[in-house]
Formats: sequence, C-alpha cells, structure tokens
Amino acid sequence: MTKVYSEEELREKRKKACEYQKARRLKYPEKYKEKDRLSKLKDKEKNALREKQNRLDNPDHYKAINKRSYLKRKDKIAERKKLDRLNNPEKYKEIRRRYLENNKERVRSIRLKWNAENADKIAFYTKYHNDKNNAKNYERDKEKRTERRRTDPEYNERCNRWAKNNKDKRCAMASKRRAKKLKATPSWLTDKDWNDINRFYKVSAYLTKATGIKYTVDHIHPLQGKEICGLHVPWNMQILTDKENTSKGNRLYL
Repeated sequence: MTKVYSEEELREKRKKACEYQKARRLKYPEKYKEKDRLSKLKDKEKNALREKQNRLDNPDHYKAINKRSYLKRKDKIAERKKLDRLNNPEKYKEIRRRYLENNKERVRSIRLKWNAENADKIAFYTKYHNDKNNAKNYERDKEKRTERRRTDPEYNERCNRWAKNNKDKRCAMASKRRAKKLKATPSWLTDKDWNDINRFYKVSAYLTKATGIKYTVDHIHPLQGKEICGLHVPWNMQILTDKENTSKGNRLYL
C-alpha cells in the first residue's frame, strides 16, 4: 500500500534531498561540473528556445539584467571598444559609412537641431579656426586659385561679377591686406572694431553711388608716413573724396 505524505512531510523530504545534492556537489565538484556540462550540451537547443521565449515574455526583466551587467563592466567594455577601434579602423569606418547612408534624414535632422542649439559655439570655433589658419590656408590655396582663374572662365566670370557687385567689401579686403603687409593691423582688434572698419567702406561706396563723386577711405595717420606711421584701426580712418585723398597723399593734416 502506497504511503501518502502530508504537505509538511513532502517539504521536509525535498529539503533533505536538496541538502544531500548540495553536499554531494561540494564533495565531488569535478564530477558534477562535467555532468552539468554534458547536460547543457544535450539540451542546448531546448535551453536556447526557452531562454528566447523568456526574453520575449519578460523584456523589462532582461533589460534590467543587461543594464546591471553593463554598469558593472562599463570601464572594461569601453577599453575593449577603444582597442578594437584602434586595431580595426577600416571596419568602423565602413560601419559609420553604412549607418550614414541608411539614416540620411535622421542624421541630417540631428545635425540641424544641434547646429541651431549651438550656434554661438560654432561661430566661436569657426572664427578661432579661421584666425589660426587663415595665412596657412591662403598660401596653400593661392596656386589653386591662380590656376583656376587661368583655366576656368566660369569661375573667372563669377569672381569678376562678385567684385563688381561688392566694391565696398573688395576695398575693405584690399586695405586689410595692404595693412597686414605693412604690419599695421593690431592683433587685438575686436569683432566690433572690424565691423566699424567695414562700415567706413560701405558708407564710402554708398556716397560714391549716391553723388556720382568718387569717395575713398583714408588713414588720418598714414600707414607709411614720412614722420609718423598710423595703424589700420577705425579711429584712424576718415572718408574723403578721391581728389582730397590724392592731394593729401601720405602726409598728416591736423
């Protein structure tokens, strides 16, 4: 006759069986390690399917597990990725290229948003980069520009058209270049000072157009005077007619 156990007795028997198994595992670790390995290999596909189903049924649970695991090994993962990027630059270059190609609109919207939110930062770094590399870039591109002027009629026409439509800017640029050659432009001029200088040339061009008399921008203290040399700064500038400027020459009139 089969003995019937109460719930309390069944719990006690299961507890004793667990303790027995635990003691056996501690006594024969190698044996049970091999046994577990063989069991995993035997039920590999079944376990994988069960794991996959569990992940689908409990996404939040596994997400939390993955997050804890990542935070625990964050520094090691970052170091491993850094080494991998250094050792496989072409691989990551290709990954980036594919991503940009497949997500053009998303990348464009992110860039536009970032540019709008960081306009001041972009303007600052652009000005810093230009100030630092202007001379180097000018010399680097000088030969290219000259060659293009000689061989590309369309480019030549475009440059001439711009110069004709922007006489004030062309005069300001020519004066700035001349002042730099004479080392008469201080490095401490601010953006406001440059705006004031450009305003002189704009007013000069406007007066020439409005009156029909040619006006020019003159340096009160000449940049190459016989007795004194002035600076290319807004407080050393005035607007004179071309005739007055020519008659003044490089003399200082007080």
